[in-house]
Amino acid sequence: MPPTQTDLFYSFLAGLTVIAVLFSVFALSIFYHLREKRKQLRDKLFQDECLIEADKARIARDLHDDLGSLLTGLQFSFAALAEKDRSNPLLVSSTEQIGASILRLREIALNLLPRELETEGLNAAIESFVERINSVNRIQINYLPVAGIQEIDKEKAMVLFRVIQEIISNSIKHSKASVIDVGIEVHHSHFILEIRDDGTGFDYERCLQQKYHSGLKNIQSRIGMLNGIIHVESSAENGTHYFITIPYRQLFHANNW
Repeated sequence: MPPTQTDLFYSFLAGLTVIAVLFSVFALSIFYHLREKRKQLRDKLFQDECLIEADKARIARDLHDDLGSLLTGLQFSFAALAEKDRSNPLLVSSTEQIGASILRLREIALNLLPRELETEGLNAAIESFVERINSVNRIQINYLPVAGIQEIDKEKAMVLFRVIQEIISNSIKHSKASVIDVGIEVHHSHFILEIRDDGTGFDYERCLQQKYHSGLKNIQSRIGMLNGIIHVESSAENGTHYFITIPYRQLFHANNW
């Protein structure tokens, strides 16, 4: 019996359905493959970042324990000599220079390894960093500690600290700002970091494309490691505003990447 138009229609419809199902399966497989690739890339970047931080920690300890001890010993020796021969300006000057070198060495070691982050958590590390900058720069940085961030995994807290450190350092160097506000909010679904300054502003997208703005690329890369999103608004009239959101689970569940 020859097929009727109805039979042909249903056969055609069945064929389209099979093609649609196959296409959907293929598209889903591509989607999951790309998502897995992105996850693997984030994992690799994070592992590399952890290795870099481990090297920084080792260098900081070496500077503090070895070179720091050596300079402190020299300072005591020169101070003793200067005490015996107060008429020698070279001894007095050398003692002062060694003292200044020790302070600078401690500052470098603290930047490499924020000890408060290791012992007290992210709040304490940010507070200490802000206090050090406020004490030596003609700029006011405001930060109010926030509850709920002490449980962040240490490695991820270090990534966040480096982002804050980089943004504030960039603002001090380039924006001519007088005030920087740092704010953190923790919600049930997202962690939010906002940093504002009243500086001169800049073209974020253009600077991001330039080779010598590695600091901006580092910020973006670190936020990407945490599966976060960064939005920057900047103008000469309103300064610069960084708005960063990171999924809650990325920070508070150690194995959730």
